[in-house]
Amino acid sequence: MRILLINPSWGGRLERQRYNRAWPPLDLLYAASRLRENGWDVHLCDARASGISPESAAARYGNADWVVVSSSPLDRWQCPNLDIDPLLAWTRVFPAERLIVYGVHPTLFPEAVLDASGARAVLRGEPEDTLPALCSALVGDDSRLESVPGVSYRAGGRTIHTPAAAPVDLSALPLPAYDLTVSRDYGYELLGANMAVLETARGCPHSCTFCLKAMYGHGMREKNAAQVAAEVALVGNLGYRCVYFIDLELCLKRHRTLELCGIMRRSRLPWACQTRVDDVEPELLGEMAASGCRLIHFGIESGASGTHRRLRKNISVTQTENAVRWAKAAGIATAGFFLLGFPWETPKDWLATESLARRLNLTYASFHPVTPYPCTKLGEMLDLSGPWWENAGAARIDDARLKRIVLRYCLRPSYVAEFLRRGTNRLAAAGLFLEFLKGVRARLPGTSHPGSSRKAGR
Repeated sequence: MRILLINPSWGGRLERQRYNRAWPPLDLLYAASRLRENGWDVHLCDARASGISPESAAARYGNADWVVVSSSPLDRWQCPNLDIDPLLAWTRVFPAERLIVYGVHPTLFPEAVLDASGARAVLRGEPEDTLPALCSALVGDDSRLESVPGVSYRAGGRTIHTPAAAPVDLSALPLPAYDLTVSRDYGYELLGANMAVLETARGCPHSCTFCLKAMYGHGMREKNAAQVAAEVALVGNLGYRCVYFIDLELCLKRHRTLELCGIMRRSRLPWACQTRVDDVEPELLGEMAASGCRLIHFGIESGASGTHRRLRKNISVTQTENAVRWAKAAGIATAGFFLLGFPWETPKDWLATESLARRLNLTYASFHPVTPYPCTKLGEMLDLSGPWWENAGAARIDDARLKRIVLRYCLRPSYVAEFLRRGTNRLAAAGLFLEFLKGVRARLPGTSHPGSSRKAGR
């Protein structure tokens, strides 16, 4: 059986401050390895990396027995694209009876995705266990589908939802099928070219009201150190030259972070991660820097204390200032994410966020209008229940004000100096910065930017 796995393109790299980077689709690579264990012929079409069109892909891979289309690879599970048209451009060119869709979109709204795509079935939740079971069941009649957890499909004029699948046992995952990728197709302008995406754990124990964790489930699951070391060695041997660890909170457990430092020191690969400001301290950051950590992403979100309380972020301004200062002292570049326009916020709150960002003077900073996702506490607060691609809920901050905040921050001499001093890939990041400013301009009233979408998270 020939199975095609598709990571669709989603427009340009940057549209209205929405980044659509070419990063390796790690969950698809795990799923590919699992499918291969059953003896099936698996192919990967990563349109984010190759730029191939849906029509060309259909012509090249039209003889696949099953076509699996992702609406959101692992690096987009927390903040999936808000529109669905780019996904449907891919589902329309393949026969519906051979089509399977998975990702955040069908996990939260399976019937809507079945209606829009005409797919034979959709997966709800993580794909690594469910996809092989579904492909096996599809060889038979519809009665076999009922035994596959985490699937929704149409039969006899009705929609059938099987019980939710159990969380994937990360310790039982095979090595991801990175041999299906080409390292030069991937990179991150803030870290480097030939970048692999890996994970040491999946999930997060915190309960921030804006955070979408439908694909992760509750709590956190971990891999063991030997497993992580084997994956790092794999990508290194395949020509990857740096690694982004996509864990939601890499530094949650200090001993595990130190284990990772040992692995990365031996690999000699530069790496980056994301974590909370309250989980780092000078000694740990020193070990991370010594092992090759070049960049840390911090989710700071806001400088307004009232907003942090409502978000249940449970971090203080002091903790944020300390974390950024300590990282800089260790020689690690810092990137901060800020969200503006929560429903309760006033211009005073936005100024507090801008003021904090200026004081921190991060190496890189991203400001985005918040768009609440349904199925989060914030979405429930606003009574958002339907698919977000039908009603994506606008942020309260207006475009012109957001532009002024971004320009005031980014055009400061101190920011440019920090960017040049600590930037890990200055030329590429400078190009991205110019694209970002262009995207800000496109958001101004009276201008247009076709096919764009608002960013709800990172």
